[in-house]
Amino acid sequence: MPLTDAKLRALYGKPYFGKTELSDRDGLSARVTERGTISWQYRYRWQGKAARLKIGRYPDLKLADARALIPAIRGALERNEHPRVFWDKLHQKHDVTLKQCCEHFREHHLPKLRPRTVMLYEHTMQRYFEPLFIGIPVEQIPFSSWLEWFDKIGKKKPKNAGHLLRRLKSILSFCIRRNLIGGSPVLQLRTEDVGSLNRPYFPRHLKSLKLRSIRRCYEQAATLHGRIQTGSRQAGD
Repeated sequence: MPLTDAKLRALYGKPYFGKTELSDRDGLSARVTERGTISWQYRYRWQGKAARLKIGRYPDLKLADARALIPAIRGALERNEHPRVFWDKLHQKHDVTLKQCCEHFREHHLPKLRPRTVMLYEHTMQRYFEPLFIGIPVEQIPFSSWLEWFDKIGKKKPKNAGHLLRRLKSILSFCIRRNLIGGSPVLQLRTEDVGSLNRPYFPRHLKSLKLRSIRRCYEQAATLHGRIQTGSRQAGD
């Protein structure tokens, strides 16, 4: 039976003592450890021998994205190219920096978005992301460094930290889907871990114009009510 996003979410990061390997389809399977770590594998045969190729980890690589990689690997097999050799050639870009990810996102995805969204991403990339961790491959930026950076922003502007995380995850996930990078530990973070996207609550204060309108409606209703009562008494006289 194919895997589902709901099942993967239920397994991820929790103690697990079931089957080590869970099959999906077309040779794709998920390997689950006792600690709830999930890795994607592709099962194939090469020169008559069974073999496995690790292609990523969940949740860095989502179910739909893992499935989307399989046709390319099967194509390599059909060309008589070893899947591991093909995969290594495909991922010879592990030195890609955060700035390069932003440039790739800008070139290949931003033109598809609405003008206002483009403006928000451009501002975020230029002010926050492109000057960050200069020269360090994005896959090698430790989780602790990401957490420290977001905590610093979240203490002053928690709402801004939440927006930044959401946009960063969109950029990096896009680069993963296009095989520019293999993953990043920052994708484990959730909005509530670093800040908030919820709008702050402000009590509603009625303006004087609104109060006058409400008072006028009340007076009109009271006058109408009085007329109805007077008319009823006159009819009964």
